[in-house]
Amino acid sequence: AKLWKATELGRNAFSNCAKLKELTLPKLRVLQGSITNDKSLMLLRAPATPPDLTGIESIEFQGLTTEPHYLIPVNEDGEPLKDAAYTKAIQEYAKKEKDGKWYGWTYKETYQITKEEGENVSISVPSAAVKGTPVKVTSTLAKGYKLGKLVWLEKKTPAGSETTITGGQFTMPAANVLVKATAKPIQYKVHFELNGGTGTMQDQTIEYGKPTKLQKCTFVNAGKEFMGWGKSANGEVVFKDQQVVTNLSDQDNAVVKLYARWESSNVQRYKVSYFSLEERGTIELKDKDNKPWPNGSRAVKGTKLTWTIKAKPGYKATGVKKNGTSLTGASGEITVDNEDIELVAIFDPIHYKVKFVGGAGTTGSMPDQTFTYGQEGQSLNECKFKKASSRFLGWSKKSDAKVAEYYDRQPVSTLSTTANATVTLYAVWVGADAKTYLVNYLEPRGGSLKVTAEGETVGAGTEVLAGTSLSIEAKPDAGYTLASLLVNGQQHTSGDSHVVRSETTIAAEFRGIFYTVVFHNGIPGKADETREQTFNYGERKALKKCPFTYDGYSSIGWASAEDRNTKLYDEQQVVGDLATKAGEEIHLYPIWRAGYSISWLPNQNGRLIVTEVATNKKLESGSLLAPNTTVKIETEAKEGYIKSKLLVNGGSHADGAQYKVVGPTNIEYDFIAKEYTVVYKPNNVDAKGTMPSQTFKVDAVAKLAKNTFTLDKRIFLGWSKTIDGRIIFPDEYEGRNLGGVGEEVVLYAIWKNAPLMKYMVSWQNPAHGTLKVEAYGKPVTSGSSLQEHWEITVNAVPDAGYKLKSLKVKANAKTEDLESGAAFTLLGNTELVAEFEKQNPLDPDGTGFQVNFAQPDHGLLLVQAVETGIYVEAGQTVKANTKLKVTALPKEAGYEFEKLTANGSAISNEGTHTVTAAVTFAATFKASAAPNPLDPDGDGHQVNIPQPTNGFLLVKAVDKNIYVANGQKV
Repeated sequence: AKLWKATELGRNAFSNCAKLKELTLPKLRVLQGSITNDKSLMLLRAPATPPDLTGIESIEFQGLTTEPHYLIPVNEDGEPLKDAAYTKAIQEYAKKEKDGKWYGWTYKETYQITKEEGENVSISVPSAAVKGTPVKVTSTLAKGYKLGKLVWLEKKTPAGSETTITGGQFTMPAANVLVKATAKPIQYKVHFELNGGTGTMQDQTIEYGKPTKLQKCTFVNAGKEFMGWGKSANGEVVFKDQQVVTNLSDQDNAVVKLYARWESSNVQRYKVSYFSLEERGTIELKDKDNKPWPNGSRAVKGTKLTWTIKAKPGYKATGVKKNGTSLTGASGEITVDNEDIELVAIFDPIHYKVKFVGGAGTTGSMPDQTFTYGQEGQSLNECKFKKASSRFLGWSKKSDAKVAEYYDRQPVSTLSTTANATVTLYAVWVGADAKTYLVNYLEPRGGSLKVTAEGETVGAGTEVLAGTSLSIEAKPDAGYTLASLLVNGQQHTSGDSHVVRSETTIAAEFRGIFYTVVFHNGIPGKADETREQTFNYGERKALKKCPFTYDGYSSIGWASAEDRNTKLYDEQQVVGDLATKAGEEIHLYPIWRAGYSISWLPNQNGRLIVTEVATNKKLESGSLLAPNTTVKIETEAKEGYIKSKLLVNGGSHADGAQYKVVGPTNIEYDFIAKEYTVVYKPNNVDAKGTMPSQTFKVDAVAKLAKNTFTLDKRIFLGWSKTIDGRIIFPDEYEGRNLGGVGEEVVLYAIWKNAPLMKYMVSWQNPAHGTLKVEAYGKPVTSGSSLQEHWEITVNAVPDAGYKLKSLKVKANAKTEDLESGAAFTLLGNTELVAEFEKQNPLDPDGTGFQVNFAQPDHGLLLVQAVETGIYVEAGQTVKANTKLKVTALPKEAGYEFEKLTANGSAISNEGTHTVTAAVTFAATFKASAAPNPLDPDGDGHQVNIPQPTNGFLLVKAVDKNIYVANGQKV
């Protein structure tokens, strides 16, 4: 700040200037105390003669920075004094000095220091220093980086030349200075160890942060096959041949040793898998080095592995089943033999007892009741206690409770997680004539709902006395936010109280936060590319299949940014709850291995056999093959099934034919049952005739035989799957898959008294949509006459931007609602009426968050979606992460904007708010005596702007860019 004419400063003159660092006051004569209290002011340029400090000689200046605070004597133009003038001014100030300082200010020739930091480096320097003093510079580098450049230069035009900083400091010149720092990645070497093989390989230099493929292994070992590289001579294989690696070391010039791992060429490996019911407990498997065993990995015969199981509360660890054979205990060891191994953890639920206590003044008795944790179908026994002039309300775990936690005969199973524990429940009583009301609520997903009365838990489905005050607390779990809390349909805030005067229903809804998984390409020598996938906390879905291609390589899974060499997730692995903060990003990098993957999924109705032609080796899904490897692909169907599909990378492939692998290869295949049977029944003892059964192939078009049954004085309507059911097929119906795999479908003839009626089906095509009407798969046009008792299917298809409001069926003087896609039975002349309404463009599927606001007194509150420009109506829902612009304008002359809030927190007028939960905006206006900027002299014309219903009317003065209020003059 430069105040050229100011001669006097009052106390705390700049107490609210949070960023004031320099102050120039060349004509200052009087100073009344602390200038600032914000700890920012560092340079004070004052006149040659000190200002008058009479009366405050003992007062130190307040709120100064922790660094020195420099005083620079200046002339009336604000320029620093030099030579004799400077010396004289210092002598003037020295008259007031105390321990070398002028009330906290050091008067020396001082200059500013600024800094410029590159990526992966930060520097610490003082913000100013005195000419000729040493300036210390401290640099901090990110992991894997070293200092590239650390220099200083004078800040002037043109800029001064750069001077390298050595020893972490430089001498301050008589000028402002810029300190610059850059960082560069370290380099390390990978040394390849023979580990029993022969040959030579040069060390490989790798730059930190740069994905690099390892050199191809050129070592050989007679009679053995190269499996990959280990970090020790006997360690597991961590990298395959030519695998892409990143950040094996963060130390400059370090040497990382990788050891060739060899295996006999004909060695057999066996898959070891393990499973547990997640809600009951966990299982882990470790190798001889106590390292976790990747589920589904293969091991050679003789490999020893240790298993450990841990039960969750309510369960106890019993043991495991190894290929169906029980092994008891919480841990144990297995040895791989000549077969694949599947371990399944076994956890048994604990048992506990419930003891019932009637309380003082009661008669009767109840035996203890035994429960099995987590088992459905268990309920508390009916209360057998009696109490004079009292009514049983329920049970509580507190002996003197006034409200019940559990109602009579309530289904329970999780009252205790401790084996053989005893849970005591005490009867809760009220007067026989006491007025009570039911309190209903469900435990919500994503959080907890706690309902109490005077600190006691009120159980869901219990009754409380009229007038009871309930405290209602809804607490979200990690990763969730509270979307709504309704009490009898009215919105409430967590922690609110509610007085019970009628049956009370409480409903809490929690919504998962949004987070993003960012996929990087991680391809050596190629600029980083990314793709994104959005997740909701609480949902589980498959990660994207790797969207990047790298010639000669396949992605075998995803790694984290912190460790880009260790697989964290498989390709398309189903994951969830990777982040708990809204908007958080999870960065994943592919693990590239040399070769192309060939993959397929298992099928319960048959199997796929893929053989490498050159070696006659049977392959597993996920195998990596060298480019141009030839494989044979064939299917084998289960008994009673036939192959229905065999596709390789989306193209049809002949069963048993060969295929050359030239890229990542995905195989799809399927099987279908060969046939099913339809049997016809006359469905009446007096019916005459016979009809042979029909056999149809699955997926083929099936045409039902024409009915040949007859029944005197009766008319045949069609076929049903039940004796007195609805008509599901008309005579000679054509369709596919009328029955399931190997099913015998029995069809019963449906009869009625003559005559056979036909009824008209008609409709007018509605605005903003179309009706599509079908009878047993065939289209029906408006005005068609169709057989009675037929089922008519109606689909109401809205135009773009609209949705179905209602679909009604009018027949026989009745009007009934029908869902789009549903069917009705034709029993009379029928009219179809559909109505479509405008769809919410900001939340088409209705899963967004509600935006609430009321129009304020004396003002207008406008909420607009930034991306689409659409104004939001009060109560309208918008999609999560929608950015809203919120504007508050005076509606009436003589008022001005006062405050704008979102969910009670202040926000700036005409600012933006990103929706991540339900939000309520509120604005206030206050009376204003400020001059009218559109009519300063008051002789203008009045503008009247009555606001319309269902909208708003804005009038703006173009030249001034000011909105006009109702009744304002211009």
